[in-house]
Amino acid sequence: MRTQVRFVVAALVSLTAGRASAQLPGESVYESKKNPREEVRARAFEEVKPFLADWSALIAKKDRARLDRLMMDGVLFGPLGLLANGRVTVADTLALWLPRISGYYLTPLDFDASGNLAYAFGTLRYDRREGDGTVKAIDAEWVMVLYLWGRTWKVRSYLERAASGG
Repeated sequence: MRTQVRFVVAALVSLTAGRASAQLPGESVYESKKNPREEVRARAFEEVKPFLADWSALIAKKDRARLDRLMMDGVLFGPLGLLANGRVTVADTLALWLPRISGYYLTPLDFDASGNLAYAFGTLRYDRREGDGTVKAIDAEWVMVLYLWGRTWKVRSYLERAASGG
């Protein structure tokens, strides 16, 4: 009898060994190893990471022309205290906002993508020169919605709000 039990246990272990060895915690052995939704999300994140780095670099350089090319025509742009909708108004807002800021540092904390839309959220910090010449440290949260236009990601909306507790 013990020999039969050992044989059954050994047979079950050998049948499931291939599946169980590659199984991640919390993953069902019956699910496909490739989740198309997660593949799309991961690919989009790899494309958006350099976009966010370019965004930050262009703000640091105060390059309005190149920032404008990163945005869609119907973009909504809202740094703290400013709100602009549409490309012309956004260009005017950039002309007002960019000369007043320095040390812009954006940190992504959350990301999701589906099809040709992506969402990114995070924190940011920069210094803003006020009208009286004083400099105010800005700690904020940001949300950016991006749209995949052909092979290029473009900003559909960018909003900031003061970080909680600040």
